[in-house]
This record gives sequence, C-alpha cells and structure tokens, in this order.
Amino acid sequence: MQIISVLLASLILASCVSLEEVNRAFFAVDAEWQRDYDKVVDDYGTRYYPVPKDVAVELLIDSLQDMGMIIQSRGLTDGIVLAESLAPDPLSKDEWKAVAEIEEPRMKRIVAEEIGTASAAFFVLDPTRYRITLGAKVTGGKNASLIAIQGRLVHVGGIQGMYAPKHIPPLAAQLGALKIWDHFRQKLEDAGYETKPIKKPENFST
Repeated sequence: MQIISVLLASLILASCVSLEEVNRAFFAVDAEWQRDYDKVVDDYGTRYYPVPKDVAVELLIDSLQDMGMIIQSRGLTDGIVLAESLAPDPLSKDEWKAVAEIEEPRMKRIVAEEIGTASAAFFVLDPTRYRITLGAKVTGGKNASLIAIQGRLVHVGGIQGMYAPKHIPPLAAQLGALKIWDHFRQKLEDAGYETKPIKKPENFST
C-alpha cells in the first residue's frame, strides 16, 4: 500500500506514533480480517462440479488468466494451481472502490482502538504495493471435481520493519471468489459442461 507507506512514514518521522504502535495496529486489523476471511473461505472458497479433474484444472487456469492473473504453477497431476496478480486484480478499480467504502472505515475503527483516532486518519486502504497470491487445489476424478481456493496479500516495498496485513480484506475476498466462479462457470458453459455446482458426497475425500 504505497499511500499507507508514505503517510505512515511521515507519521513516524514526526514522532506522532512509533513503528511498534503501527505494527500493533496492523496486527489488530489483520486479526479481524482473518476472522471474517476464514468465514468467506468457508462460504465461497469451495465448489464441487460434475466435471473431470483435468478439465477443471485447465478451465480454472483459463479463468484466472482471463482475469489478469499470472499462473505460477499449473499442477495437472496434483491439481495445485498457483497464481499471482498486482492488486487490485482480479478486482476492477470500481470493485475495489466498493470494497474500500466498506473496509476502510472498519480498518480505521480498529486502528483507532489501538493507537487513537488522530493516527487512524493516516491509514488508507489502497491496493498499490501489494500482490495477490492465489492457491487452488483441485481434487476428484473422471466424473466430478472439488475446487478449493484461498488467497493472500504480499506486501511489496514499504517501511523496513513494518508489519503488513496478510489476509485479503473480507469483502474483497468475497467479491474475488464470486468473480472467479462466474468466469469458471462461463468456461464450463463454453466447453459444454454443466454449469451448476453440485452437493459434495459425504464419502468424498481429498
């Protein structure tokens, strides 16, 4: 978050707040994001489709590439797909703006509780200087596949010694997951497969 780095550097240099206090605030933000992010993963991170595993992997890769993500690893055998993008991708700028309208006030509230309202004004939810890393695991066989997706934030640059949140803001994670599934469903339709996810069998194991 380039803007955050610049603003917080000014704040620290002015001796208004210490790096330790900034880190404590970011830890608190990340902890709350994690709680809600974990629920997003439970609700939106997994889908079970009636499509062969090898097809699911290929169509997932195509979907992520269409969304501007760079594929780092494509495990056609083990089903592991790793992808990366510069934030806010795979969200658009307008989608990220919608995220910021909800998540930034919440972030400022958490920071204010830790180090005060005046310092919280310097914390801005801007995606620059962050990468989004995404890991997907596809399991299954010839008839159906379970796809599980998770993501993380990776900070690029910034203030030395400053902690940076690792969990994607929950609303961004939710919108991103829905966007991935929308692209994947379109790929299924184009390939002539059933587009609706189905209930995972109780005896299904990964």
